[in-house]
Formats: sequence, structure tokens, C-alpha cells
Amino acid sequence: MASNSKARHDRYRLPADAERRSRKLAEERFERYLRDHDLKLTPERRAIVREFYRIHEHIEADELLFHLRRAGARVSRATIYRTLDLLVQAGLARRIRLGKDHAYYEHILGREAHEHMICLGCDRIIEWIDPELTNLVFRNCAEQEFSPARHSLQVFGYCQDCAGSSEAEKALELGEDANLSTGID
Repeated sequence: MASNSKARHDRYRLPADAERRSRKLAEERFERYLRDHDLKLTPERRAIVREFYRIHEHIEADELLFHLRRAGARVSRATIYRTLDLLVQAGLARRIRLGKDHAYYEHILGREAHEHMICLGCDRIIEWIDPELTNLVFRNCAEQEFSPARHSLQVFGYCQDCAGSSEAEKALELGEDANLSTGID
């Protein structure tokens, strides 16, 4: 998994009883979403949702498949991908894209809003929270009379461990992202 140590993730975790309620609420909301879209909460989908909400890290679909198979669940890779897509559509999960064909997922119900820094060297994902940034997003939405459903900010660069590598130095010398120095997107 491309995530920080357990201790770093623990600061975003809820107390155990709140986590249980959050998992149950996620399952109920997912079932309602599926019903509203004429889909069923099959035993395979239920197993995927339960395992996904048990894990408190960014996870790839294949890692989720490994966890499920280790637990004895018989679920196909295709069902996992489709269920993760449904969880994202239902607003219960977030997809973090690392390139064209590489994505991690995280559950978002019951978690504090946070952003991501993604290392281009090792794919490490660093979560961070900035209430001022969140306020700025909502203030700008209000000024534009825009109703936000969700937001996501990903900052790509090099973590402390990778920053001195020749790959990182070369990318920074070439100005891999010319907008970075000005802050313009």
C-alpha cells in the first residue's frame, strides 16, 4: 500500500463505536443508492463494502481482492472494480488517480476532509488537513453561487526520501510542471 504509517492514519480514525456506526451507515447508504439505481446489494458487494470500510488506508482494487480472498470471500476482480466505482458514484469513496491506469481508493464517510500529496518517486500518499484551504474552497463556491458536492486536491512532487534522487533532481531541473513555481494551474 502506498500510504503512511499506521500512526499517521490513526489521527484520522474515529473511536471504535463511531467506526462501527460509520460502517453500518455506509452499508445502508450504499444499499439505498443501489436500490435507487435498480441494482441489488449482493453478498459479494456486501463483502466488498465491509472489507473496504474495515481498511483505513488508501488501497488498490487488487489489494482489496487479496484481503477478501485471504478472508475466504469468493469475489471476482471485475466485481471489485465495479463495486468501487459504484461506491465512488454513491459518494462513499474517493478515487485517487496516479496516472492514466493507476488508482487508489479510500472510504470517506465519517472521515475528516483532507487532501493528498503524492510522491512521483515512490507513489507514497501523504494526507494533510488545512481548514483554511477548506474555508477558501467554500468561500469561492459561495461567491460564484456554486453548490459543491465534494472537492479534491492532489499535489504531485517528491517526498523527503525521494527528493534527493537523480530522477527527482532531473524532473525539477526540467521544470516538469512549469505552473508549480507560479501556483497557476
